[in-house]
Amino acid sequence: MPAQVVEAGSLLRELRDVWSDLARQEGQTGVLRACAMTLIVIASERDDPQQLGATLAGLMHEHPSRFILLHVSQSEERKLEGRVLVQCWMPFGRRQQICCEQIEVEASRGALGDSASLLLGLLVPDLPVALWCRVPELLPEAALKPVLSLAGRIIIDGARMSSPRQLLTHIVALRKGGAIVADLAWTRITRWREVLYRAFLDGGCAANPSRLESITVEYAGETPSITVCWLVAWLISNCGWKREGAGWTAAGNARHLSLVSTGEPVTPTTVGRIRRVRLTGPELDVRIERPEGFNATLSWNGLQSLVLFPRQSEEMLLREELAIFGRDRHFEAAIPLLLDLLGWIEETIP
Repeated sequence: MPAQVVEAGSLLRELRDVWSDLARQEGQTGVLRACAMTLIVIASERDDPQQLGATLAGLMHEHPSRFILLHVSQSEERKLEGRVLVQCWMPFGRRQQICCEQIEVEASRGALGDSASLLLGLLVPDLPVALWCRVPELLPEAALKPVLSLAGRIIIDGARMSSPRQLLTHIVALRKGGAIVADLAWTRITRWREVLYRAFLDGGCAANPSRLESITVEYAGETPSITVCWLVAWLISNCGWKREGAGWTAAGNARHLSLVSTGEPVTPTTVGRIRRVRLTGPELDVRIERPEGFNATLSWNGLQSLVLFPRQSEEMLLREELAIFGRDRHFEAAIPLLLDLLGWIEETIP
């Protein structure tokens, strides 16, 4: 069977025809063609295309882009096919539609090496390129490296990987390639970091790290997830903790870190879920408890308040990550601490 490989030029011509037809249909009111970047999405044949489409449709309100979906199948046959479409929405009180382009490419595993040149021809000139990889098992493949090199920012999700150690391996490799790397598992702890910073770190631990002597984190599941690990790595990074042998120190004094499973069974809604965080020291007792639901309880030396902890969809997480320009210094500062933490976990937690 001959190879089936689509060309970028033919897809761009189809896209031009779609815009022409849309302009004729809309008449005088017309449409606004919006694009601030190219967002490449690498998905597998197992991913629900309707769900992905809904996520991208939500993203275009704040991050209008040319969306390129690269669906990778397991077939070794050399096959690369594509189609184009336009997604539109009408802001409240307006008569003009705002529209974004979407190009869907079906690539067999055997044609993955051909996809980089195709995608290169589909990028919007002079605009930034971001890439969201939903298939972590493809990251080590040599055929994918030219595709990854097209993006200035690469977004992955540590929760989709088999272990935090595997995630760290991918982050190190991608950073060596010069890309800015983001992890949606890190983005999931934004609310935890905000509350902890306001309650404790702002003018507290940051000004006097010796105040914090003990960190206890309770989580659902049998072992600490990458979400738990990122939160702990961020805490010890901000408070100047360092690993020494089987323990932790700060300012030359021993510190205590405890990671405890609540024993809850793992379900799609509780995987990696942080349940409680407690920080203690001289005249200090800060606790955050998050049961099932949308709220958490914050306690500061006995004084309690209720804080909102909304559940975040992939769309919400991506909106937050795409709004960051340049490098996330807090994320990058936590990476070396994550390496120390994973070594400590492997040695101390069965």
